[in-house]
Amino acid sequence: MKILVAYFSPTSNTKTIATRIIKAFAENGARVDEKDITSFSDRNGPLDFSQYDAVSFGFPIYVSRAPTIMREWLRTLDGGGIKASTFFTYGGMNNHPAHRSTRAILEGQNFQVVSSAEFLGVHTFNRVGWEAMEGRPDQSDLDTAKEYAVRTMKRFSGEDEDRPAEFPKGKAEHCIMIWLGGGSCHIDTWDPKRKGDAKAKDKKPGSYYDPIDTAIPGTQVSEHLPRCAKILDRFNILRTVHHEVIDEHAAATNQVHTGRPTSGTIVYPSVGSIIAHQRGPVSEHAPAY
Repeated sequence: MKILVAYFSPTSNTKTIATRIIKAFAENGARVDEKDITSFSDRNGPLDFSQYDAVSFGFPIYVSRAPTIMREWLRTLDGGGIKASTFFTYGGMNNHPAHRSTRAILEGQNFQVVSSAEFLGVHTFNRVGWEAMEGRPDQSDLDTAKEYAVRTMKRFSGEDEDRPAEFPKGKAEHCIMIWLGGGSCHIDTWDPKRKGDAKAKDKKPGSYYDPIDTAIPGTQVSEHLPRCAKILDRFNILRTVHHEVIDEHAAATNQVHTGRPTSGTIVYPSVGSIIAHQRGPVSEHAPAY
């Protein structure tokens, strides 16, 4: 089996993982060509995949996706039906859309994506004072890269015919978001905690109101939601939302609307923009959002 490993690695994190994957491919009998596409000259011009049985692409993650110049480069390729895998390095935050978005591009360019993986790496901003993921990738990451390469080879060869999970589109046609800015706290509405006491000497934290039972056994809401409580079995309540913004309502609001913390002058798309992107307009005579 002949495999091409192509990677973009301005800070060497991705190259470190790529080097271990290449070694593992070779240890398992593959002939491997390595192509560092970090510089423009190294990725300029056509790339013929007909000489390979499979290809593995490696990228760092910038703002939750593969770098823009890499997404644009991928759209110039023609996989000719070849099997492909992807691997990513990131500094510990906002990685999840990269797998799906890159896979969509590759499949649109006639590649068959059979596996994808992610690896932690020292954050680029550490060069200006951050301390995120220092020392990564480490030996545990390299061991995982080896395991990933071995399992990926089985998918390349057809020994393992499994594929990355598909994400079915929802059936909902519309979404209504009601944002009650300045409304009641979650612990006094949908997610009651133990009874608190703000007047106590040591201020006991917790809900101000008593909880009541609902149509779902074992699930309670605030005493001020009695009618909702009776039909709570028709609700979907998310009680796992979490963020680390401390005492800054505007920043927390931004994160809930966009899924990302504020980042300088970058303006991230909100819930409405994301739904419009996925669903498209209902009518050509009206904007999707």
